[in-house]
Amino acid sequence: MYFKLLLSAEENKELEKKAKKSGLDKTAYIKKCLNLDASKKNIFTVEHALDLAMNKWPKGLPFTLYELYGDEDWAKIRNGVAGVLGRNFYTYVTTKDSGIKVLGKKEIFIGKHKRMQNQYVVNK
Repeated sequence: MYFKLLLSAEENKELEKKAKKSGLDKTAYIKKCLNLDASKKNIFTVEHALDLAMNKWPKGLPFTLYELYGDEDWAKIRNGVAGVLGRNFYTYVTTKDSGIKVLGKKEIFIGKHKRMQNQYVVNK
């Protein structure tokens, strides 16, 4: 479902500033502010990926988002969501003191398809 939100230029600037400060894009920031119960069940968020990386992934071992989530969970991701999650995660770890470092691109196979994903490592 899509919603159209009309903002003044001033409101848009404020939204951009608040979203950037939180390390999210505007859409993710708005969804976070809505605080919906259904959103809390969504595992394909920057917050969930950070939790997996910091608490469940071995420290010092490089990972991609696909590797972090694993085959079973990654198979549940909808078209387009993977790219949005990847961009938002990259933006977050490169703009915040997240304790995660970007190592560069890594070639991975998802099923029979070759993909390039950013590789990260927890450095704290």
